[in-house]
Amino acid sequence: MTLGLLVLSFVAPSSASAAPTQPFPDYGSTTNPALKSGLNGDIAGSAFVDNDGEFHWISSYSLYTKPTDPSTTDSVTKTYTNSDLGTVSSGLGTTTTLNTANTHMNEPGSLCYKVDQKPVNPAPSLYQDDHCDVIGIWVDPATGTWYGAVNDEFQFNPWATGNPTPNERVGSGIHYNRILMASSSDKGKTWDYQGAIVTSPYQHNGVADSTAFPANTWSYGIAGVRLFIDHASGYFYLLYNEQIMTKPGYTAFGKWFSMARAPISGKMAPGTWNKYSKGKWTEPGLGGQDGMIGSSLDLDASYNAAQDLVSYQGSGADGSALYFSNYKVPSTGIFEFATPQGTKYQANSVAGTLTDASGQAVSQVEFNDPAIGATVLVQPTADKKINITVTNNSGDSRSQLVSAGKSIYQNAASKRLYVQEFRIEESIISYNAYSQRYRAVSYNGYVYETADLGKPNSWVPVGKQPAGTTNAYLSGIDNGSLSNQNVSGRTYRTLSALTRTVSTISQTPHSASQPSYSVGRLPLDSTGNAINPASSYQLSLGSNQLVIGTGSNKWKIVPVKDESNAAYNSGFYRLQNVSTGQYLQIGASGAAAARAQGAQASLGAALAEFSAAGNGGNGTPGGSDQWYLQPVTANTPSTLTASSSPSTQAAASVTGISGVKQYRLVNRNSGMSLQLQGGKFVLAGQNFGNAGQILAISLAP
Repeated sequence: MTLGLLVLSFVAPSSASAAPTQPFPDYGSTTNPALKSGLNGDIAGSAFVDNDGEFHWISSYSLYTKPTDPSTTDSVTKTYTNSDLGTVSSGLGTTTTLNTANTHMNEPGSLCYKVDQKPVNPAPSLYQDDHCDVIGIWVDPATGTWYGAVNDEFQFNPWATGNPTPNERVGSGIHYNRILMASSSDKGKTWDYQGAIVTSPYQHNGVADSTAFPANTWSYGIAGVRLFIDHASGYFYLLYNEQIMTKPGYTAFGKWFSMARAPISGKMAPGTWNKYSKGKWTEPGLGGQDGMIGSSLDLDASYNAAQDLVSYQGSGADGSALYFSNYKVPSTGIFEFATPQGTKYQANSVAGTLTDASGQAVSQVEFNDPAIGATVLVQPTADKKINITVTNNSGDSRSQLVSAGKSIYQNAASKRLYVQEFRIEESIISYNAYSQRYRAVSYNGYVYETADLGKPNSWVPVGKQPAGTTNAYLSGIDNGSLSNQNVSGRTYRTLSALTRTVSTISQTPHSASQPSYSVGRLPLDSTGNAINPASSYQLSLGSNQLVIGTGSNKWKIVPVKDESNAAYNSGFYRLQNVSTGQYLQIGASGAAAARAQGAQASLGAALAEFSAAGNGGNGTPGGSDQWYLQPVTANTPSTLTASSSPSTQAAASVTGISGVKQYRLVNRNSGMSLQLQGGKFVLAGQNFGNAGQILAISLAP
């Protein structure tokens, strides 16, 4: 599978192009034991806790060998089960259990076989050659059914001539792409196809053909999918990318990142998804336009297949109108560019030279472009190519290596340059309990945060990952629980399903010259004041006061210290009862029992902290007495259309979490909320519409 590994001739910024003072800190890392062989996959791995408290790790493979032989096991979705991710790896072959679902396209009953048997997907694969990878799982709290997004590769080698065999088509590795949905009611032993949920707008009847792509380029479709469950706003979010290639293969010259969302209440179903485009969430998931997200400028992207044209347009940082489109550098390697003041230069990407308007050689050209809010540096390289580096005013950089035959992006009239932004590229997205912001760890090596997923161009860089920690097929998991993939703390853990690398990432304190960093925030009480760990609070869930056993409704909200630096809080808390001195926890024996729906809360002595050295360096999770306060907005999750009224769109867009004063009390290890049920406070799946899960915090008299 080539997903996530496509290279667009981009290189890391050179040291000469780095901002004089990087406005955010470099993070540190510790290398953990690698995931054992077998836990890797060709798409990011998925971690989740089931309703019964069991922890699962899903790894998918859809390879291109022996594509017509269903007896092979090279197309599978595997579900591994143990107490946490560390024990899944250390117990592989012993205590870890495994369910293997064959997804081979020619295996009757398999997921891909079921896709191929459908009359519409929204259209059948021309060659019945689907390769399906399950990624991202939501467990229905009411039924226990698993729902997952599916990355579907299909219609292999669409521009081949000579009528190749199915083996030859699949063996080429060249394919089209879309996002489907599947479900499992038997813990991953089998998967049922439920339909397509997000597809490209550039298809013709759901496939790649000369009607859709009459010229020299084609859309690869929609790929690079990641799922995030936003319990704050009641939406699922899918992150994905659109890539434009040169026929007949995979030479890429255009790429941008997009998002789709759907109400959690719709259970991921086809028809419930909206794409983000031009500042709104009204495009349908099936065939709607894919807007560009993660832009520092709020630009949008478009593709004209008949003209082989990719363009980026919108308003500049200075309010000016921007328009950039692709220009193919000729075989001579020569192209012109200009500064905002109109000073022109000529670059030769064959000879590796730069000259000014008089023909005088220059070693490099560097200028600030206020329209794109960035510094642009153009330099020859040692191998006689030209490198263009753009460093945003916010500090993150991207570079493009230019040679003859490659495409650059510029304004045709002014010759001003633009380099495509890959800010939120196949990112790990989580709710960060430390900063009370959403956090994205991107393939580009930067860490971003935002307070509003509904405004997906609002991401700002707050840190930089250590080298070697952003390998392909990246996913994350909470470092202190090793079971919760939806939340992160000040310290967090990254995993590469490709290399099996596991890294613990620690935030480095910022310096006085670094104004952009992840700010630790405390939850707010009902009056809008930050909680004080020294104060006592009354807590209620819905209309029910939080009283456990012989304890009173007076609690101290005690920060759990960061696993890497105890001078900082982690973002998680213990709740200490003032009357008894004991802590709120789940009084069940065993990791799964203490994470299960219906597990009862109790009071007890403080439980063990997370141990980094535990389980042979894989880590041992902390106890069930650690909690986080999940913000809950006043949103009305909805599937929208272009004809939805302004009031309906506004009600469905209350997605910002800054200043929110209502929460759910969520157990760190399970990701489940506390609520009153049958006269007892128990764990339950987070439910956006359940008022009984809403936590109110007020100072105790």
